[in-house]
Amino acid sequence: MFRILVVEDNRGTLEQLHELLSEEFPTGSIEIAEDVESGIKRFREAAQTGGFDAVVLDFKLPVTTGENPEVDSTICHEIVRILPDTLVIHITAYPDDAAIEKHLKEAHLKLREIGPKVVFLSKLELDWSLQLVKRLRSFLYGRRIEQQFDQLFSFAPPGETTSRFRPRYSGGVTHPVAALSRDIIAHWDELDESLRLKLQRYMNVVETAAGIRVSLLKL
Repeated sequence: MFRILVVEDNRGTLEQLHELLSEEFPTGSIEIAEDVESGIKRFREAAQTGGFDAVVLDFKLPVTTGENPEVDSTICHEIVRILPDTLVIHITAYPDDAAIEKHLKEAHLKLREIGPKVVFLSKLELDWSLQLVKRLRSFLYGRRIEQQFDQLFSFAPPGETTSRFRPRYSGGVTHPVAALSRDIIAHWDELDESLRLKLQRYMNVVETAAGIRVSLLKL
């Protein structure tokens, strides 16, 4: 089950996003906050039980409800500090704001070097909510598929020259392989190229007129 936090002070946009994400991820948990203090509180509480998979974060937020919204980066820094594997999707109606540009350039250029996933979307783009869903699906299903894959297969130990993956288990993999194959078939079009290549090193994925076919490669 995916856990997503949306922090947005505009009530209309917040309700729109909650409804949209609830439809896209019906078995997930979509939580909301309307200001900086509430957002940080929810994130810290969630971190005790695994954290959020993704946070959709408006750039201009009031510290507490009722105050004037200002460009805020404290929630973003808190996410990176506590759970750097969480996907951060920044959204804003002010893409040219100097403070926002500074945060994106100074913070996220450095963050990309250490691994956190960061996306920036402008609300001025007509399809921004569709792009939001697309990015979430690619990240969430991609990470789930990669975790399933890594549980089944592992790289050869250091010193061995083979580039093949080899099974982590000697038996009892029928059901895990079937579950992984179903996920790959359902979400292949949403996966990024690097993950596709990783999967294809040990699995045969063929796109046919009838759909995606998946099978294990022979060692």
